Amino acid sequence: MTKLTPGVEVLYWNGVPIKRAIERNGENQAGSNPGALRAGLDNLTIRPLVTSLPPDEEWLDITYQTPAGEILTVKLEWLVYNSDEQPPPARTTKKKRAAIDIKKTKINQLKKKFFTPQEVSVHQRFEDNFYAEVRKIGGRDFGHIRLFSF
Repeated sequence: MTKLTPGVEVLYWNGVPIKRAIERNGENQAGSNPGALRAGLDNLTIRPLVTSLPPDEEWLDITYQTPAGEILTVKLEWLVYNSDEQPPPARTTKKKRAAIDIKKTKINQLKKKFFTPQEVSVHQRFEDNFYAEVRKIGGRDFGHIRLFSF
């Protein structure tokens, strides 16, 4: 199985130039301005079926350029992940009510499940909002925080 690695540049998504594929995807997502249309980029690869239709395609062809300049295409089949996790309840106060974006919450739950390193412990109250890890860059340790919500 071919694996996309950091440093590659995606050129085409099912034969469509990636910039146009992102625009088309945004047109099918909720969003009222150009920034909001691009914010739905997660929906190219992660589609919670509780809020989205499944993709029409049974597989996906991604054409990309490696850092060495080689242009390759990889064919990937869609995977299905069944998450029975419920989104956290909206926190309320007497003056304010918080809204929850179910789609984004589901996407973040999947990202947290599959992409969160388990090296650094985070206080339980905050573990749904971010993860932290130590990354070594150029021989030096740096703290890295990935925010899911704020």
